[in-house]
Amino acid sequence: MHDDNFITYLNIFECFSLTLDKLCYFIYKYRTPSERIVILFRIRQLKMHYSLLVILVCVGYAAAKAVETDVRPLHSFKANEKTYYILPDQKSFLQGDIECAAYNYTLVKIENQAENDAIVAQLTKFDNAGAYWTGGTKGYGQVWYWFTTAEEISNTNWAPNEPDSEHTLYNCIAIDLSKHSDGKWMGNLCGDHKYTICQK
Repeated sequence: MHDDNFITYLNIFECFSLTLDKLCYFIYKYRTPSERIVILFRIRQLKMHYSLLVILVCVGYAAAKAVETDVRPLHSFKANEKTYYILPDQKSFLQGDIECAAYNYTLVKIENQAENDAIVAQLTKFDNAGAYWTGGTKGYGQVWYWFTTAEEISNTNWAPNEPDSEHTLYNCIAIDLSKHSDGKWMGNLCGDHKYTICQK
């Protein structure tokens, strides 16, 4: 989507100010993936009306991009009274988040070990080995949160020696299907490209 088309798209939301347009454009155009994650996480934490409008417009931008590129989910399955989708292309953590939102889904929030096991069992059936983004991310004070709800993660499934405190930029959680992790969680650079698990 060209810059002028993006601004035009935002202008259809007549109730939004020019400042809002500029903020959303700034977040997605000029910030690095890691910076965008911090900015959007802070916006979610504010829980203010203006902040909600920012998120809605930015998600709208993501939806427009998804339609433009004709993105389709790769696989879907149901378990634990949820529907899960795996996006078809490997993306950064934030790109995965906004594309899940384009389908009215969110990044997966794994609530217990049974859910984690059910997801891993399905992932092993797919042709795409490697790692899959969850919605887990590290917030301030080295506390791990679910990105879409800002809730602290209470149930974990870390691989041995994870999370790695020496790699301070490994702030996003992926389920790793490699032999040494066997479906357990690993911290990764949020800008790394992986498949993404969405849920609804």
